[in-house]
Amino acid sequence: MIRKFFQERQFRDRFGFRWRGGEISRLETFSDAVFAFSVTLLVVSLEVPRTFGELMRAMEGFIAFAASFAIILWIWHVHYMYFRRYGLEDAFTKTVNAFLLFVVLFYVYPLKFVFSNVMHLYSGGENAVTLADGQIVPIVAAGDTSTMMIVYGIGFIAVFFSYSLLYWHANRKKDELRLSELEIAVTKNFLKAYLLCISVGLVSIGLAVFMPQGGGFYSGISYFLLGPVLGINGYLSGKKISRLREKLILNQPQRDQRQQRFEGGQQQRQQRPQGQQSRPQGQQRPQGQPPQQRRPQQQHRPHQRPRPPQNPPGPPPERNP
Repeated sequence: MIRKFFQERQFRDRFGFRWRGGEISRLETFSDAVFAFSVTLLVVSLEVPRTFGELMRAMEGFIAFAASFAIILWIWHVHYMYFRRYGLEDAFTKTVNAFLLFVVLFYVYPLKFVFSNVMHLYSGGENAVTLADGQIVPIVAAGDTSTMMIVYGIGFIAVFFSYSLLYWHANRKKDELRLSELEIAVTKNFLKAYLLCISVGLVSIGLAVFMPQGGGFYSGISYFLLGPVLGINGYLSGKKISRLREKLILNQPQRDQRQQRFEGGQQQRQQRPQGQQSRPQGQQRPQGQPPQQRRPQQQHRPHQRPRPPQNPPGPPPERNP
């Protein structure tokens, strides 16, 4: 049944990757529910503004909400493409997926806090907030910026570490999934891209830890490295995949001929009349059917040397007187 499904599934993405994911599974449904809940945590306010001033204050967080929503959508898209491409639902995949969903729910809070306060401060807002008891406290105190970026970096690394494990597992299952040469190259390309994301996160945490002055600022700026790093990796990997695709297209007629010969040989074997089947044990031979005569087996005799001919018996020779 699985083999028939693989043969009939012909949808391919822009990389030429054949999707092995069938119907939406319960694992994907549960994951989508978690992603949907994480998006609701990003909502600026659950109450409808009652005045125009409240509406304007709510709109101040629109850009931060849009940036946070885009990152959550990116994480969801990577999750969606993985399960569409490979369709794995074994124990390892479920365990890593559960860890990923847990991290996403945790990652929402530092994600929203960082973007909301960055947009608030850079738009001219004050670095202060009034609590419910009337006490005024700073939003980010001196030295808290580095700690904030460390927490954000841990969540970022944990997300893409989970995706690296999933793609590593898919590459390990390449024989079971029957991945083609092109699909293996695409899998390794995405694995490399997510490892590069982890390296950017490590650089960000390193800047926040080892820079005493302005470490939090440079730690946040370091995430702009994702653009050029992933762009260069995508350009180089894209050229490699294009050369591999051209090579496979050139060799396609030879593979088609081998496939046709293989299918023709199978059809000939199926059309070939079957030989006489042996009777089950205990079944008698039908009447009128002569018993099968076995061909006598020739006994093997060792090679013997020919003997010289002997003189026939006769009268004794005559003697001369």
